[in-house]
Amino acid sequence: PTSSDAASFRLDHKFNDKFSIFGHFGYATSIGSSRNPADLAEVDGNGQDTTTLTVGSDQVLRPSFQNEIRVNVSRQIGSAFTNLGSFGGAQPPPVSLLFPTSSPNKGDRIATIFIDANPISFIQGHIAVNQQRQIQFVDNFMDAMGTHLLKFGTDFRFLFPHFAAEDLGVNYDWDSIQNLNSGSVDDLLYSTSPTNSLLYRTFSAYVQDTWRVNRQLTLTSGIRWEVNPPPTSRGLQAYTACCLQNISDLTLSSPNAPFYHTSYTNLAPRLGIAYQIRQEAGQELVLHAGAGIFYDLGQTGFGATVWPYENFNFLFSQPFPVPASTFQFPPPDPVPSPANPASVTIASSGYKLPRTYQFNIRLEQALGKNQAFSLAYISALGRALVRNQVHLNPSPDFGTVTIISNEGFSNYHSLQLEFQRRLSRGLQALVSYTWSHSIDNASSDTAPGIPSQLVNPRIEKGDSDFDVRHNFTGAATYAVTNPELGHLGNTILHSWSLQSVFWARTSPPINILADPFVVEPNFQTPRRPNIVPGLPFFIDDLTKPGGRYINPNAFSVPPLSQLQGNLGRNALRLFGAWQIDFSVHRD
Repeated sequence: PTSSDAASFRLDHKFNDKFSIFGHFGYATSIGSSRNPADLAEVDGNGQDTTTLTVGSDQVLRPSFQNEIRVNVSRQIGSAFTNLGSFGGAQPPPVSLLFPTSSPNKGDRIATIFIDANPISFIQGHIAVNQQRQIQFVDNFMDAMGTHLLKFGTDFRFLFPHFAAEDLGVNYDWDSIQNLNSGSVDDLLYSTSPTNSLLYRTFSAYVQDTWRVNRQLTLTSGIRWEVNPPPTSRGLQAYTACCLQNISDLTLSSPNAPFYHTSYTNLAPRLGIAYQIRQEAGQELVLHAGAGIFYDLGQTGFGATVWPYENFNFLFSQPFPVPASTFQFPPPDPVPSPANPASVTIASSGYKLPRTYQFNIRLEQALGKNQAFSLAYISALGRALVRNQVHLNPSPDFGTVTIISNEGFSNYHSLQLEFQRRLSRGLQALVSYTWSHSIDNASSDTAPGIPSQLVNPRIEKGDSDFDVRHNFTGAATYAVTNPELGHLGNTILHSWSLQSVFWARTSPPINILADPFVVEPNFQTPRRPNIVPGLPFFIDDLTKPGGRYINPNAFSVPPLSQLQGNLGRNALRLFGAWQIDFSVHRD
């Protein structure tokens, strides 16, 4: 079952022609749950609560000078839970049996029972209750001065995410069901995860000028300043490492040291042009062009606070029920050693904010009074993009080290055609076609990448995971004419319309990986296979879905001395897709 509720309230008040205020409050909650198909006595669910409050004011300081102020406060809570019930006569074990009442951990607790390698989970409380809170302040000024419209403003944003993990997780493992009544548990693993709050801050300011040069030409220019410091911990002390010349020589930084140096020189200029080449009615031809630099936040992945607060212990042949005194953890030890290896996230040397260079040019041609056709070229070049690298045990004092670097890049180019017909003689339509090609060496900020010490990120270059080469969409509405058919005929046959939406696209890419995995020094990674010469990648077979399938014999597992096979990343494609919807409608 699922359920959701929402409520909102808005207040607007205009004091006079020069000053007005408004406020908007919204609240929405939803919860859903379902039985686990593998164990119908287990009910899994999740919930989400969202609360937002926005207040603002508009002021006319003088006839040509206006100001807009917006302040937003919001909070979103996401939770996940699992409970065991009595479905089908099941009898869940009592909580006191798995978690002694005198246990020092009284928050969210998770127990998993393994009997002869078959897991049965028992959850007390929630798996997680995470929060995201935001405060944002935006101020925009507009000043009209002759043929110029000047805009400038600021944007302050503060994010306060709170991560609440389980206070106690316990795995009970019995080798056989007969051992359940032995008064002891064969294997016991228990752990605790940290709960922490972070602070993300972003600031931007901009100035923009729209200049109406003449009736045909309009120029828009501006520049934006972005400042995005690294996140900071608001609870536990966070640790990172420094001196990344050689990963085997890492040293732990002082507590709460910044993950990277804040840059104050991130300037993003923008330029736009609109020029009316031809002005004859019904034959207007307009040229639009623009270019700009856009910075990403660059804060993704930083701020994780796990070491040295996450603890686990593994014991054999413990009495059951387990005494509460067993579930004790030593105080956090912030000194890395082979017995206490540090697991940290660090930034690569000279880390900077990711950026994208965007270009576009578009021609719009009127085809009579109600129709228009446009042709556009759009490009986006991502540089210094985020790419994760994971290293396992690079030195005796360090365990898992995640390096966030700027080794990611992307190139997107597209040609876009569009035909639009406004409602005329009962018909309106929109038809568009896009040819595009997106290339990168990582399609996600958070997906772990292969360390450059093992594989140069440049050889990961390939079609993006979401690359679709051809995309066609169309939509049309036709209002059926209404001939005079008498009172009865008009009542039945008037006010009808036909509507249709159609889309078609080619296939996104498929990435083929070799099996098994290969273990390189301190790292384990999947590899792409080698191509077997002379064999087709696909085999036609009408008995298979889609009429074809990938030929596994066209690939071979590379030798252990070869880190990656010669089949490129995202090298294959299978099936495209299309869909048409049609409806008959009457007002």
